[in-house]
Amino acid sequence: TNDAWVVHVDSSGNFINQRVLGSGEHELLKELVPLTDGTVLAFGEYSSNLASPGSPGFPKESEGVEDIFMARLGPQTVGIEAVDGDTSWKIYPNPATDRLLLQFPSTVMFKLTVHNGAGARLLSKTVTANETIDCSHWTKGSYIITITDGQGQSGSKQVVVK
Repeated sequence: TNDAWVVHVDSSGNFINQRVLGSGEHELLKELVPLTDGTVLAFGEYSSNLASPGSPGFPKESEGVEDIFMARLGPQTVGIEAVDGDTSWKIYPNPATDRLLLQFPSTVMFKLTVHNGAGARLLSKTVTANETIDCSHWTKGSYIITITDGQGQSGSKQVVVK
C-alpha cells in the first residue's frame, strides 16, 4: 500500500507536525497548496476497500478504479499552556559555548529533554524553575530542547552549541 505523508516544518527545516493520509490500499498525493490562513490544501487520488482510522473522511469503498481526494490541513501549534496564559519560555545564549539558561514562565513542573542532531537523548530531567544546563562537553552542533507539562503538552526549541 502507498500512503501520503505530509510533514510541517518551519522556515529553518525544524519539525513541527505530520499527518499521514491513507487507507488500506493506494493513495497518491499530487499537489499541496498553501493558503494565506496557514492551512494547506492537499489533492490526490486513492483506491481503497478499507477506511483507516488515521484518515477520517476517506470512504470505505472506492467508486471506480481511482477516486480523487482533497483535504484541508489546518495549522497545528505545539506549546505549553502555562499559568496566567503565558506560554513563553526562553533559552539563551543561542548559540551557546558552555552553558544554556532556560527561563520558564512559572514554577509549574516540566519534563526537560535534550536530543542531539542524530536524535539521541542526552538529558532527561524534571525541572520546576529556571534551569542552567552545562553544555561545555557537548559536540558542536544543533540540539533540540523539549519541555513537557503535566498534561502532556510540549514545546521544543533548537539551540546551537559552538
